[in-house]
Amino acid sequence: MPFKRILLYVWISLLLIVAVFLLLRDGQPSSKWSNEIEIPGKGRLITYKDAAVDILNQSEGVQEIVITGKVYIEAPSQNELTYVLKSEQAVIEVTSGVAVIDASIERTTELIVAAGQASLTPVLTTEGRRSRSVQISEGEKGIISPYAKGIVKQNNRDNNFKAWADFKLDFQNENLENIVLLLQDVYGIKIGLAVPNLSRCRFTGTFDQAQLDDLIKELSANLNLQATENEDGSWILIGDGC
Repeated sequence: MPFKRILLYVWISLLLIVAVFLLLRDGQPSSKWSNEIEIPGKGRLITYKDAAVDILNQSEGVQEIVITGKVYIEAPSQNELTYVLKSEQAVIEVTSGVAVIDASIERTTELIVAAGQASLTPVLTTEGRRSRSVQISEGEKGIISPYAKGIVKQNNRDNNFKAWADFKLDFQNENLENIVLLLQDVYGIKIGLAVPNLSRCRFTGTFDQAQLDDLIKELSANLNLQATENEDGSWILIGDGC
């Protein structure tokens, strides 16, 4: 086969690979706030903003990870490892499930479980002894804080607590001010309201893996707004208000 023809085939193959890569990339939303960290096993770990992790050595089927800030952890049922995440205040054990751990609040660690279960244990009691673990199940939140005695366990009422990690958003008659604040936290893009009255407009809808521009278009059409994207990537929403 002539050399030129071989070279042509190589170039065509490279172009196809690049095209497929761009197509797949464009189909996934992104945020400057979240960053996926490779971890051993089949799990996923995503950090938020300035969160940091230190992946320690494995030992007898346990993978220890030291965390600061807010992280998302996913441990599939077929995973061969148990993930043990440690903040300054708590030890969280996730064998099978999905959870968000927030250790960004001063002297406080919060655990919200989206699927499965996770155990939450204070590092030390006020007497300096290790206390018992508490199981946090799907739909529940556990909090360790010096301002409360023991572990506070309650139902989670935030539908969008992990939206920054999985880009799944659920708005139920939510006002536009709160929606804009959440979108800024999730996508890392500034969104402004042209007039204060817009903040009172309400919207109901769900989104899964939506690009920010598509989401803003849906909001604009539903609330009769005009959306303008600025050169720096920020948005301004214009309308008469509610």
